[in-house]
Amino acid sequence: MTDYSIYADFLARLQAATSEEEKSWMLMEFSLNQLSPTVREAVWTAAIPHQFDEKFLRTLLENNLTAEDWKTLLSQSYLEHLWNGGYAVHESTRKLLLAKLFQDDPQRYRELNRRAANYCEQQNQQELRWRVTTLYHQVLADLDRIADKFDSQATDWWNDTMQLDKIEALIRPMLEEVHAHRATEKIAAPTFYWQGVLDDFYGRPVSAKNYLTQALQLFQQFQDEKNEANCIWRLGDVHLSLSDYEAARTQYQQALPLFQQVGKKLGEANCVARLGDVYLRLSDYEAARTQYQQALPLYQQIGSKHGEANCMRSLGEMIVEQEQINDAIATLKHAAELYHAIGLIVDEAGCFDRIADIYRDQKRYEDALAAYQQAIEIAPEGGTSYHNRAATYIAMEQYNLALQDIERAEKTGTYLEYLQAFRGEIALWQHQPQTAVDLLQSATQQRPKDGGFQRILALALLANGNSEAFATMETGLKLTYRKKDIERTLEELDKLVRIYGERAEFSQMREVLTNYLNQNFQH
Repeated sequence: MTDYSIYADFLARLQAATSEEEKSWMLMEFSLNQLSPTVREAVWTAAIPHQFDEKFLRTLLENNLTAEDWKTLLSQSYLEHLWNGGYAVHESTRKLLLAKLFQDDPQRYRELNRRAANYCEQQNQQELRWRVTTLYHQVLADLDRIADKFDSQATDWWNDTMQLDKIEALIRPMLEEVHAHRATEKIAAPTFYWQGVLDDFYGRPVSAKNYLTQALQLFQQFQDEKNEANCIWRLGDVHLSLSDYEAARTQYQQALPLFQQVGKKLGEANCVARLGDVYLRLSDYEAARTQYQQALPLYQQIGSKHGEANCMRSLGEMIVEQEQINDAIATLKHAAELYHAIGLIVDEAGCFDRIADIYRDQKRYEDALAAYQQAIEIAPEGGTSYHNRAATYIAMEQYNLALQDIERAEKTGTYLEYLQAFRGEIALWQHQPQTAVDLLQSATQQRPKDGGFQRILALALLANGNSEAFATMETGLKLTYRKKDIERTLEELDKLVRIYGERAEFSQMREVLTNYLNQNFQH
């Protein structure tokens, strides 16, 4: 006969729960208590791996499940049947089980991960899934001992043609464990570092800065000078991508002596070259050339083909700024060949993206589109070709094509603030000034040190009749280091007049821009 008082008591306790997490666990616990001890243990154990098959689970349990027990396990609503024939505990349920197991019996948690690591290690380690799951369970079974091995694997994949998909497959599950406080700080440090590196590469600078800062604090705590230097250098890259050039320079100058102190020539060369990139952005071409000329022999000395290619690409960028267009294109094509030789197709495509940008700036739009297409064919899933081609379509006033490329680029999840700015610019040219202001203000909040974002926002504010347009333009001009950027803004102001009609404030803005150009770029 059913004892309904049990259910009444459970419902009363459920109603008294003070959080959703508590309610979720009570429901899970109630469900587990309806199972036999053998099946209940199988559920707990099945939560350890991200996915399993019958052989894997039996190895972890170290006992025999009957056919009936296996059938009962698979009938649970939180067990998913995967496309590859395997099984997995539903993610939300898995999180509940792992949190409770680690809290109540950490020894058991580590022992099950040890068994999982031993099983995975016997599988084909040439397959990514087994290599990643082996390291994952090894880390959770014996946390600190395996930390260096975990970091070394990510480093090897980075150095071997930047195999980002493999690094991401390794870091993503470990990041969950770090956030759930089931991994020690020795594991958290490299996990934060590599997530920061990935975020920086994929154009997520705010997230990159957050993770790299956390990693830096931990490496400093461990007195790990090599990885401390790596974090500082990477933070320099983040500030460089955010157009915060002074902060970038400070970071590189801090990292350089640390790399020299620990004898890391590659890190030293990277800092020297990146300082060249800072000077290039600041239009100090002689200083930039000096840095590249110092970095190149360092890369050659240690045999870094990637570093040599980066230097060649940067020299091409510098020659562009000095308006030696044919030489710049030839240099960038040579850099592309160097990247191709070492299998770095995203960087190879980036060289053709830059060549396309040169053509766009010269208003050679058909040549630009051809170069972008070449970049897309080289790296159809990577790079920023769709982002850059969208800017070209905007310049050509082909807004529907621009929006198509923006939508393609948004699927990559990279440099989203640029795409938001492009949408804002399109709205500005389509006589939707308030929409333009909203989009551009949001984008500029993510890149406050970028003069280009500030200048186009100022024009949107001007079209919308906002009084802060002139203060915003003043901010943008202070962050602008190239004559051609001011000239481009004057052209955009003329376009504003064409679309919105001449206004007194448009003439005032033209005077501001012209005066700034004459006062700061006489040569």
